[in-house]
Amino acid sequence: MQKLARQIDQRPVEGEVRLTPIQQGLFERSPQLPHHYNQAVLLQRRDGFDEGVLRRVFERIVAHHDALRMRYREEAEGIVQWSRGPLEASFGLDVIDLRGETAVDTRIAAEAERLQRGLHLEQGPLMRLGLMKTDEGDHLLIVIHHLVVDGVSWRILFEDVQTGYEQAERGEEIRFPEKTDAFQTWSEALARYADSEEQLNEIAYWKRIEETPAAALPADEGPLEAERTGGAVSIRLSREETAQLLNQAGRAYYTEINDILLTGLGLALQEWTGERRFVVDLEGHGREEIGEAVDVSRTVGWFTTIVPTLLDLGAYETLSDCIKTVKEGLRSVPNKGLGYGVLKYMTAAEHKKELTFDLRPEICFNYLGQFDRDVTTGVFETSAYGTGTSIDPNLPSEYKLSLNGMVIGGELLFTCDYAADVYRRETVECWMACYAEQLRRLIAHCMGQAHSEKTASDFSSSGLDIDEVENIYSLLEQID
Repeated sequence: MQKLARQIDQRPVEGEVRLTPIQQGLFERSPQLPHHYNQAVLLQRRDGFDEGVLRRVFERIVAHHDALRMRYREEAEGIVQWSRGPLEASFGLDVIDLRGETAVDTRIAAEAERLQRGLHLEQGPLMRLGLMKTDEGDHLLIVIHHLVVDGVSWRILFEDVQTGYEQAERGEEIRFPEKTDAFQTWSEALARYADSEEQLNEIAYWKRIEETPAAALPADEGPLEAERTGGAVSIRLSREETAQLLNQAGRAYYTEINDILLTGLGLALQEWTGERRFVVDLEGHGREEIGEAVDVSRTVGWFTTIVPTLLDLGAYETLSDCIKTVKEGLRSVPNKGLGYGVLKYMTAAEHKKELTFDLRPEICFNYLGQFDRDVTTGVFETSAYGTGTSIDPNLPSEYKLSLNGMVIGGELLFTCDYAADVYRRETVECWMACYAEQLRRLIAHCMGQAHSEKTASDFSSSGLDIDEVENIYSLLEQID
């Protein structure tokens, strides 16, 4: 008998929405409502955007995606998040005519900074648009508060902007794919999951991570730029190297791209510190299975997980062993690490007395994927101009180093934001150059492997470790 598909309520969500772990973490480290904590993209359309069409598309987007109507207020018991009705929804759309201007880049930069500072968590809006018209076409800046958007959400929004714009241009009704479960539904399900047996079974794993000794990052000595909150250094791989990393390198050890990227990170940290074991905060998309039927595959919101991850290069020096050890370490993280934040912020206190939640990794890592593939469409493409300052520079940073990577124009780009009161720029430039070189070493090594090699996590028996798998391969070679 065929199983009937579950019907998801398509009505607008209104009312209070429980805060999720990632949202609670932001409010925890911000003494005031963090109005300036955004994500932004700048799109370009060489033939120009139709202002009326654009406004209708975003009116429909805000009505369709409940999270974009969120508001936040401080109450005695803490921060309250609630979703307004679709008729109350608002977003800002500023049209700036720069045609005939000579210093377009300067004006766009100034307008971007203004728009980035224009969101308000209690009064709204939580999304602002800046349509900047130039002689070379239009540039559309979309600024959204991070509390209601993440990397997966942007991909959903890009699809809806393209679909809605094309429909509106043809004079058709704007219709998006049906909604998946609301952010409100997800947060309530997460709260139920927090005290479930499946979640509580993870406590032993996280206790071991908390108790595992790991190396601290060194700091520069001498006079530093104490008046500056931070800086940024970027590295880039060539199109050929990026294509090899994305399409071929994983065959050598049945790896995912994060296995290689994090092995390279570990090797660069080892060269810097002389150590082989580190704890890194690893960002994940957070849309994991939680034991009940919740589908958020097309839901806009901030689902991100921050996972304290043990990056252990193992006892052996070969690149092969380093890759396999890091891969197995990542595979051992239960449910992609969703549970650590849930335990910290949602699980009842009496269930988690063994955990201290005192891990403070000094480095954060996030790979966003092939971002340009989602942005370049028949309606728009990425703009070469900057998006402005997305996060209030006065908000204290959690990390000494924060790495964010994505593929742009077929090239892997990693940007490292660093604490300028801890490191000089030349220190970070040297270390990032080392990271790029380690990635190139790993790609060349994987490309040079004649045969694919599985590791313990590739087998159904969870009792195998790396050494036992190596012994199996040795026996098979002897038999052969």
